[in-house]
Amino acid sequence: MEDQLLNLQNPKLIGFQYIFNLIQRYQGLIKFFDVRDRESYNKDHLRIAIHIPIDQGDIHLNTLETIIKERPLNRLRRYCIIIGHSEHYTQEAKDFKNLLKNLKCKEINMITDIEEFLEYYSFLCISYRTIRVNDFPNEIIPKFLYLGSQGHAHCREVIEILQITHILNVTRGAANLFPGLKYCRVFVDDNESEKISLYFQKAYEFIDTALEENANGAKNVVLVHCAKGVSRSSTIVIMFLMRSAGMLFEEAFEFVKKNRDIIEPNEGFKKELKDFDKHQHQFVRRASTLSNRTFSLKDN
Repeated sequence: MEDQLLNLQNPKLIGFQYIFNLIQRYQGLIKFFDVRDRESYNKDHLRIAIHIPIDQGDIHLNTLETIIKERPLNRLRRYCIIIGHSEHYTQEAKDFKNLLKNLKCKEINMITDIEEFLEYYSFLCISYRTIRVNDFPNEIIPKFLYLGSQGHAHCREVIEILQITHILNVTRGAANLFPGLKYCRVFVDDNESEKISLYFQKAYEFIDTALEENANGAKNVVLVHCAKGVSRSSTIVIMFLMRSAGMLFEEAFEFVKKNRDIIEPNEGFKKELKDFDKHQHQFVRRASTLSNRTFSLKDN
């Protein structure tokens, strides 16, 4: 039986998650370089990958321009760069990284176990008709909890690819579209005067129940969303990390922001999260009455 919260303490999975979320963050400003032999690359690779064929000799600046078709090469400074490689090609990947550093590229990220990353996010290697590799919500707890927008919640391909089973809808009006999923709604506007903490217990129990079921063999995956995935839904996700993983407010906030950089709970919500921290993650009394409702598709 797996405690998926322990994934938050797994450096490799958190590292993989960070790379996945970088791809979502930078949209078209990503250069993903795959430093492996051609046979390994052809077997499986990311859809947006640019192959650096190390079995064809050393890569120099004059050959790099031909491979990546970026002229002039210093345009690479504009991109977030990810270098994926297998352990066997660690030195070649380091040499390639140094080559990019000589071009004044500043943001360079490395994935050592690229085959394992590709297996973990196998859907990034498949071509879909309507969804790109950077159209997914952000992963917060590996393979369990995602944070995104109304658009993600209304995209059937996203739901199917990520195998979403539960959706926590932190809006007043966005529809719960898909029969067969479990829904819970938190009725708040993105307004500093709203008391989102009144719904903390209801939201927490919805997510935590899915997590407990996984410990008993279920395969639940939760998406938390509001309109844009910035304020309301991020507040709920931060609250869940504080209560379930024992994080302080600042720790939970920074962890979520690292994985979805656009989050920004409004000042009222931040104050409620800080009060939640101050009171040792205890729910307010009124929320206990709200949490007794049945979670269903009709929870509108």
